[in-house]
Amino acid sequence: MATTLRERANLLLEGMGIEKTATILTDVKAIASKLGVDYTALGPTLAACEAKRARAPASTPPKRKAKRAAIDLTQSDSEDDAKPKRARVEPWETPAWKAHMAEEKKPLELPSSIFAKARMSRRPNLYSPERLEKINRFRASLDDEEEWRKIHDPVGHKRMWLYRIHAKKDWTKLFLKSNLDKKQFIESQVKEFARESNLPYRRPS
Repeated sequence: MATTLRERANLLLEGMGIEKTATILTDVKAIASKLGVDYTALGPTLAACEAKRARAPASTPPKRKAKRAAIDLTQSDSEDDAKPKRARVEPWETPAWKAHMAEEKKPLELPSSIFAKARMSRRPNLYSPERLEKINRFRASLDDEEEWRKIHDPVGHKRMWLYRIHAKKDWTKLFLKSNLDKKQFIESQVKEFARESNLPYRRPS
């Protein structure tokens, strides 16, 4: 417990947030001025300041509320999500494969050289305009994905081919013979093809 005037003054200075000076007289006058106490003498004035300070309600510095960061719900959680995602380009949709298929679909023409005409004359049915027209119709109907799978995914090509040839068939009659629906029958054929070709079989996603 503070007993000397200096110690008592120091307690008031610290509690009131007043900076200590070199003399106790200056300090007591500063305390009295802040508390509204008339200065008379060092001891009585300090006692009066202590009494008034004791009667005053204890003041605590106001707590600062933590500033919450505003959350923008319109923004994405990451930079990657914020960037527009590119649509996946399948290999048969690439410009290179499209250009390749454009060449494959070009109509053929009958050869015009003398040697070719001589060969055609020996086999007229093979080189007839009607047959050439049929070949060109077939070339024009080539599917980009199916042709790509023929080279890079034989099992997938087999599945596409089976769906295409069975597309217009009356599956009711076929179902009675095989006891399978169209999808089950085609997948059984694809699985058999993969086994005979020693290729991996994957169910369609």
